Amino acid sequence: MTSLIFVSTNDLSKTSGSGVATREIVRAIGSVTTADLCVICPDPAETLSTDLRAVVDRFRFLPAETNPGHPLWHAKIETALGWHLLAAIRVERPAAVVTRLAQSTLFPAPICRALSIPYLLMVRGVVNRDDEYDRTKLSAIVEQVVRLNVSLADEVTVAFEAVREAIGDYRRLDQSHIEIVPNAVDPERFTPVNREEARVACEADLPPDTFVLGFVGTLAERQMLPALFRALSDVPDVHLLVVGSGPVGDRLRTLTADLTIESQVTFVGQVPYNAVPTYIGACDAAYGVVNPKRPSNPIKVYEYLACERPVLTSRSPEMTFVEHKNAGVVIEEVTPAAVADAVRELRDSTPNRRREMGVRGREYVLANHTWATVARRVLPDTLQRPRAHVEEAEE
Repeated sequence: MTSLIFVSTNDLSKTSGSGVATREIVRAIGSVTTADLCVICPDPAETLSTDLRAVVDRFRFLPAETNPGHPLWHAKIETALGWHLLAAIRVERPAAVVTRLAQSTLFPAPICRALSIPYLLMVRGVVNRDDEYDRTKLSAIVEQVVRLNVSLADEVTVAFEAVREAIGDYRRLDQSHIEIVPNAVDPERFTPVNREEARVACEADLPPDTFVLGFVGTLAERQMLPALFRALSDVPDVHLLVVGSGPVGDRLRTLTADLTIESQVTFVGQVPYNAVPTYIGACDAAYGVVNPKRPSNPIKVYEYLACERPVLTSRSPEMTFVEHKNAGVVIEEVTPAAVADAVRELRDSTPNRRREMGVRGREYVLANHTWATVARRVLPDTLQRPRAHVEEAEE
């Protein structure tokens, strides 16, 4: 039986951030591949989901994720990864190794090159940034790790254009081009929910007849949330539902008090992952912009649209479809004034127009941004099931 190895240093039991995306990628690969799937990843903090275990034939667990930002943890995990990968290769004799790049992904590329195993590299974010938000004393080392992986990989896929620009010089002219494979969503999990029913179901005590703008995600600098909060002070008849937690949460609560908009904002903290569609459904529209200093391809935008909610986003190569498909409002710069104007536009749209935006958004996402689409674009055709077989398996 042909086998495939997937390598990641993300905890696949996490319900936020890169853990969610990596788990969905693995689940999608397991669903579309004809090969036995062996996954090498950290020992999960929680029980892995049943649907993930159903598509993975074998796991090899690395030491549990403890302090992923510390160099000693990276050294420990990479040492274990090298040994586990060699052992898995001896047993599995894989047709390919797929790796999600991390800051210290050191061994998979040279091991695969030495053993003539196709190495498929997934770069989902800018791993090494030199900006005010994310500095590291080991940035030069990280840069060389990225260069090693990109230069040795047989195929490289990235989530957005800024990543391709950052690493493009690491490929030789005779190597395959870096392909952009944007982020995605599970359309079976993120489905439309009736707004009134969602407002009753979620624990947010939202005003029943008020326009509600939502945000779901980590409360971090890259989300550019202060601009949204300041915009609210100019749009007093809008309510903001904030779902999630993170490092700037306390600052946002302080800002809410300073702007005297406490009555317009509801913080609910982090909710179970399977409850997120209900909270999105309680909103009339949702916020998910791209920070120009930290380019990204926010998964939340695809989740909002899968739930048939129009989005307020900012201009980037990957978000141009929102404007083209009329699935929301795209702003040129993320400033309080620009956000306020966009919020007014969405608020003043009729419920039917917003509903049509959401429907168009979901249709586009289903056609272009499912995790199964990502998996098919990453794997070679020889390791994929025919589409009809996949659809039957999903049913």
